[in-house]
Amino acid sequence: MPFRIFDVGGVKVAVVGATNPEAPELVNPGNFGTIEVTDPAQAANRARKRARQMGAQIVVAIVHLGATGFDETGNPIGPVVDFANQVHGFDVIFGDHTDVQFSRVINKQLVLENRSRGLTYARTLLTLDPENGKVLNSSVEFVTPLASQVAPDPAIVSLLTPFRQELARRLDGVVGVASDLFPRGPGFERERETALGNLITDAFRLRYQTQLGFTVGGGIRASLPSGYTPVDTTLRRLTPGYAPGPPFDLVIGDAFTILPFINEVVTRTVTGAQLHAMLENGVSRINPDGSGTEGRFPQISGFRFTFTASQPPGSRVLSVALADGTPILPDATVYTLATIDFVNNGGDGYTMLVDGQGVTRELESDVLLEHIRSQGIVSPRLEGRITRAP
Repeated sequence: MPFRIFDVGGVKVAVVGATNPEAPELVNPGNFGTIEVTDPAQAANRARKRARQMGAQIVVAIVHLGATGFDETGNPIGPVVDFANQVHGFDVIFGDHTDVQFSRVINKQLVLENRSRGLTYARTLLTLDPENGKVLNSSVEFVTPLASQVAPDPAIVSLLTPFRQELARRLDGVVGVASDLFPRGPGFERERETALGNLITDAFRLRYQTQLGFTVGGGIRASLPSGYTPVDTTLRRLTPGYAPGPPFDLVIGDAFTILPFINEVVTRTVTGAQLHAMLENGVSRINPDGSGTEGRFPQISGFRFTFTASQPPGSRVLSVALADGTPILPDATVYTLATIDFVNNGGDGYTMLVDGQGVTRELESDVLLEHIRSQGIVSPRLEGRITRAP
């Protein structure tokens, strides 16, 4: 059944779930097996109707769809707003996926999204008239949870202690120093060149001596240094309770926090035509107004490109060149490339690479670690690798 009905204080509450239609592209290709993701709005409307027939007094939707920004009047825009405008009869729609916080009434439905990764949560209150089952009012309070306000449970602390000790043994080793912060998000690495994207793709390219390095912004999940918390509080870190920086001490746990998906680096060749198609896919979801934070946006090494969002998707890449200025044309010229298996297998829409090529190498996190070790000190740099034209 596409929903569940729960008894909450004598009130029947139906919860309908809907996933992102692009979900099969956001995980390693093939992981969905025979599961087919259909139109979420149509499916949700059917589920809501059936839930009401079964006696649900409150119907809420939890959807893996989020806002991508705000228009000139301050109203949210994005897939969760489109979803809300296409469904009806829901009391609350909880969005997610894009790390954008908002609450609005859309199409007579309360719609909200809070910050990702536990940065905030939404305390949502509905008041129901028990006589007729109608919602009288609703409210949302966004709460920032603070560890300092929670008393640790001794039993849980004891349970976790051996695991934390083992993680510290494996991940606390110092591997280098960052002269300054390599920032990340929200949306940062999904719409422009970033210093961290440059560092990661340089690590790929230099490790395997390819001409080009390539990854997707959506795979970068933390800044450098990250929020990983080593036992040694004398280390210079961003997290409160450690010695201040910059510079910052970098540990093994940083690489696995930044790149947590266990992707492996793949080396292969691509033609100029394939590279242009990759870049067109990478910038295809950027909106002309600057909004749009799709994980497919490229982070690159060994070359540079210029694009515009004012043209239709598929016609946005204006120029591509190697780092020395040699043009890369959309032709049959062959270049060597280091990327991740997720991209090489067609994830995030990179189907132009699904041609049977690719030699699997090492975990991307291990490649990043070795690069930091070899450099000793790494410094955030933007080099004009990606240029957005009007």
